[in-house]
Amino acid sequence: MNNNVTESKSLKNILLSIFGDSVLIYAALLITAVMYHYNSSNTALYGIIAFFISAGLFKVFDFIAKHKYLGPLIYIVIFIIGMISVKYCVNIGELSYPVNFGIWFLTPQDVLEYSFWYTIAIYILMIGFFTSVVYYFTKVRYRIFMSFLIFIIPFAIYGKEYEKMPVYFIIILTMLYFVTMINCRQINLHDSGVKVVCKSGLWKTTFLFALVFSSVASIFPKPHIQEDRTILETMISANDFTEKLMKSISVFTKVSDSSKFREMTSKQILYYVKSNESLRLKTQTFTNYDFSTDKWNSGHNDTYYKSSPNADFDKNLPEALTEIAHAAELDEGFANKYGIKGVTTENIKYPEIERLKIYTAGLQADTVPVPTFYKHIYGSGGSKDIRATYSGVFFKESGYFNNNQNFELDYYKDNFLFGNEVKKILDCISYTQNYESILSDAADVLSNNDCMSDSLTLKELLSDYDNYDSFLDYDENLKIKELSEKITSGLYSDYEKAKEIEAYFYRNHYIYDLDYKKSDGDNVETFLFETHTGVCYEYATAMVLLARAAGIPARYAEGYNMSEIYKSDKYNTNYIIQQKDAHGFPELFIGGVGWVSFEPTVSDAATTTEHQNASTVYLYYAGILLILAGILIYIFVKLYPYIYQKIFMLRIEKAKPNKSAYMVMARIKSLYKIGNEKTALETVEIVADNKENACYTIASLFNKAAYGKDGITESEKMKIVVSYLNVYVKYRAKKKRKSKK
Repeated sequence: MNNNVTESKSLKNILLSIFGDSVLIYAALLITAVMYHYNSSNTALYGIIAFFISAGLFKVFDFIAKHKYLGPLIYIVIFIIGMISVKYCVNIGELSYPVNFGIWFLTPQDVLEYSFWYTIAIYILMIGFFTSVVYYFTKVRYRIFMSFLIFIIPFAIYGKEYEKMPVYFIIILTMLYFVTMINCRQINLHDSGVKVVCKSGLWKTTFLFALVFSSVASIFPKPHIQEDRTILETMISANDFTEKLMKSISVFTKVSDSSKFREMTSKQILYYVKSNESLRLKTQTFTNYDFSTDKWNSGHNDTYYKSSPNADFDKNLPEALTEIAHAAELDEGFANKYGIKGVTTENIKYPEIERLKIYTAGLQADTVPVPTFYKHIYGSGGSKDIRATYSGVFFKESGYFNNNQNFELDYYKDNFLFGNEVKKILDCISYTQNYESILSDAADVLSNNDCMSDSLTLKELLSDYDNYDSFLDYDENLKIKELSEKITSGLYSDYEKAKEIEAYFYRNHYIYDLDYKKSDGDNVETFLFETHTGVCYEYATAMVLLARAAGIPARYAEGYNMSEIYKSDKYNTNYIIQQKDAHGFPELFIGGVGWVSFEPTVSDAATTTEHQNASTVYLYYAGILLILAGILIYIFVKLYPYIYQKIFMLRIEKAKPNKSAYMVMARIKSLYKIGNEKTALETVEIVADNKENACYTIASLFNKAAYGKDGITESEKMKIVVSYLNVYVKYRAKKKRKSKK
């Protein structure tokens, strides 16, 4: 009997030493919080494995701490095994990953693809580091300053990439930090006047403090502070190092997929902008879509295929529309043929020219974000080697633009597209039906009427006609073709078709969701016909391919949605572009105008605002849940003794006489925390007041049950139960008096 109780207690103590160890839980949670940053989808698995590995290491560290010479040797062996494991994972990772581990680790994860083996290497390093330092600075050598530095490491990892740590990690980490620090403090017993607080009392006080602190901090509204990071962003310039990083990962810039938009959610400031309006800015384009991988690849007309320094890409605008209108004025037959009778150059509103000023801040890049209808760019500070790409983006011929450089751009406002005269012309132009002929006929009309310079402009545009065939590929996908024909049914002009395709997503309940996880094998077809859920990448890709199926040249573009107003005194700017503003959108070639960007992404701005406010909402509800949890725990703690006593009495009632004697003695030892090494008589001598008869009755009957030949009878069972109730009543009264002191 006693051996069984001892074994049970021993197992219980072992389990409590593991699962009740706040230091162990705290270390495992630190590891889990860091791994969420590297691979959020497997966070729970990382956390569970980290807990059990750390538990094993803690037991090893306990052994090491007790052996002065053997301990360090064992730790060195464990360290070597860990580093060999890390090296093994890194070597395997480098075989299938285009950049080395050091570059991958130092580069923001938002711009990188996931690497399984590199992530495992980081995981092993985090387990070894956090388990060792947390154990040492709590259980071996308590140092509150070092413990605080360890506590802020996960926050620093998130902060370096302007990423927000999930609310639940913030709350739980903070609570466990306070619990661990207070619970592990070392009290000098030799100091006079120092009162040692028992562990149970310490736990209760610490838990109550952490619960109240977390709840209040979560629920009460916090002031909104808009920090001015201008000085900080531009103070440090690690250009050479950053350039090396960017060159190392440049392989990613020629390929694009949707992962970057789901991961690039930080508020790192990339540019400060002076502008009279919010804009959609472009940094790169992609022509070739791969259905099997759901990725865009650069074609020969895209961003990373550079043009000559004097390339002119705004020749479509606004001259082409004006010259077509001029031809309609000169030749009624031409106007009747293409349905643009009555159009005059006098009524065509010339596009307004606006000035945009951009300052680089937190990003070294080789391209400048530009509006679709840019006219001219002016560089500064060593950026005289600016060139243009075939896709209408400006780049630095060598190296990267550095922090604190500025650019001024002139661009055309797109409101000219909504003018009546322009609309009359656009309504009559279809790239596949008549664009080539309308340019040719208009050029002939102008040439016959001695307008040679205007005619040459149209002939130059005509010479580029065949260059746009590569922008019509949609892999002959029948489902996309059928949907495109359904959307554009009854429409003739490219501009009308484009606007109808753009509106399709708004009218058919498509959903914008940054948290939506795509399945393996999902592509644009899955988005269009099954899930109806995605981010800007899916919407832009879908519109590009639907437009191509409708006979409109189109390409996928990436850049930023510049919409957040932010005044910087240093630069005298009124907008900022942050990493979270990264955006994908379609560009369609509209005959007579050129490349025009569209916005098919549903509720992009509203969803961005929603995600910005989500943390505050989650934090508030987390505080409410913490208070409710605290109330439930308090009720449980208060009611637990009464509930357990009721259950115990029911078990006693059903137990056989001898069994009831064992149960009563075990219960008394548990209440008074008396070890199993004490005999029944020694136990009651500790418990009894003034030779209390009830206690000695229990001891006598227990010995009879344990060692007597016949055991105890039912009537003796009743005596032991009544005696126990007397002891229990006095125990509760004594505990109550003690709590009032």
